[in-house]
Amino acid sequence: SEVRASVAACDTAVEAPLVAFISKMVAIPRSAVTQGYVDKDDGTVFVAFARVFSGCLTSTASATAGREMLVLGPKFDPISPEYQTVQADSLQFFMIMGTEFKPLEKVPAGSIVAITGLEETVVKTATLSSTSACPSFVPMPAQAQPILSVAVEAVSPLDIPALDRGVQLLNQADACVQIRRGRSGELL
Repeated sequence: SEVRASVAACDTAVEAPLVAFISKMVAIPRSAVTQGYVDKDDGTVFVAFARVFSGCLTSTASATAGREMLVLGPKFDPISPEYQTVQADSLQFFMIMGTEFKPLEKVPAGSIVAITGLEETVVKTATLSSTSACPSFVPMPAQAQPILSVAVEAVSPLDIPALDRGVQLLNQADACVQIRRGRSGELL
């Protein structure tokens, strides 16, 4: 297929099918990134760490501005496609230089990039693609199952929103964390 050949060749052409794998979502202070989607609650922004395998991610200043990208979850099946879409011009791309994030307008295949603006569509991992013919990349399975279970409850009912937000941050930032609600409402 065209997608497979493009990925195998690491095709950097803007016209090539876009394929990028988001391997991790990390919350960072708003001050580290001057542009992009910012969570107004606690001054953090989620950054997706991705590798571009084919095509080229481009910003609003490019000829492909307004291009729709598909966000394929880990369980995406091209036979019965269900996916979310995101406009390319709603995202910001950054090169990571130590603790600094340098804005980028164009990210070709072979690059590793930080992306803001995907907090609402990506939980932990996803595949960005310009076509639904692309199979979803999936993270490597964990070598071990969780061996520790911890119940967490808010001391005061007023603290429940803060606890829920903290658990959400932990869940998005750590691929090994599994969260569920117990019978009495506690978070496990």
